[in-house]
Amino acid sequence: MTMGSLLYYVTVLQLVVISRCAVRELPKDYFRCPTPCTCTPKETGMAVICGKDTTELPSFPNIILQEFGAFDVHINSLSARTFENLKAREVYLLYTRLGNRINVKTFDPLAPYLERLFLQDLYITAVPTRLLRQLNNLKQLSISENNHLTSLSGKLFYPLPNLKTLSLKKNALTALEDKTFSTLSQLRDLDLTGNKLSQIGAETFRGLTRLESLDLSSNELTTIPPLVFQDLQNVKVLNLSNNQIDKVEADAFIGLESVKYIDLTGNAIDRLRLCDLKGLPEGVQIKLNNNPINCDCNIKFWREEQLFTFMGTCKMPAAVEGQSISTFVPNTACPVRRVQWSFYQSLC
Repeated sequence: MTMGSLLYYVTVLQLVVISRCAVRELPKDYFRCPTPCTCTPKETGMAVICGKDTTELPSFPNIILQEFGAFDVHINSLSARTFENLKAREVYLLYTRLGNRINVKTFDPLAPYLERLFLQDLYITAVPTRLLRQLNNLKQLSISENNHLTSLSGKLFYPLPNLKTLSLKKNALTALEDKTFSTLSQLRDLDLTGNKLSQIGAETFRGLTRLESLDLSSNELTTIPPLVFQDLQNVKVLNLSNNQIDKVEADAFIGLESVKYIDLTGNAIDRLRLCDLKGLPEGVQIKLNNNPINCDCNIKFWREEQLFTFMGTCKMPAAVEGQSISTFVPNTACPVRRVQWSFYQSLC
């Protein structure tokens, strides 16, 4: 058997050691990097990146690639045959003006291998409901920076039982269907930064019982409704910064049993009532910078009882404007509370 025929049958190439053999040279066609792509060996396999001069995606029928990327390529559409001779664990499609010319079967041939998929800035306005139907092994998915993408099917993510990281940032999503993420039982990180979400409801994040980080920053939310986070008992970081939130409903934070940090920077919150923080564990850091906060006796009570750590400055009343929430001295006498926080929560 020749060296060329031997390497032809190698399907996962990570390391080849040739020692004490009479081989004069490796055959030139054992791995051909297509022009104008670049190919880089990595510890876990080969990475192939194709740029803007590419008009047709290459194929590598006998090797499982670690990465395949297409950046700003001149491809008019993705068909059911686009990836039929490509085996890759990670696929990146970025800055390519595909529009909605993506066949529902495009990624089916990649199903046995694909673990990470990035679809960024593709000028898409819709994602076919069954586009991800075969990708049971997918662990990380990014559909981001598509500023004409206003909605997603509530069934799009149903076939992804092993997904751990999902980024939907910087699209133009205006709403999310109830239970959109309900089958993602392994999801740890969900990023919805920079969309146009104006409301979320009690069923929006249903089923995300293992989620650890939720980012809703830079949307258009105006209120945090009751029970919206009720299934998120493992979330440690919640980012709600740079929205338009002016009201936190009672029971809004019910379910956040493990949260350590809540960012409410850059909203329109002027007051926190006793019942607004019901359900939060003691010791949570709450960032309130750039809010018109009224530093009243409620905040003083939470602070003195060392229940929560507040970050930010007072806006009202005028006597304490500019003072740190963590150190301000009220300009009026506050009543002495002789009962524990748990009692007040029971009254909410």
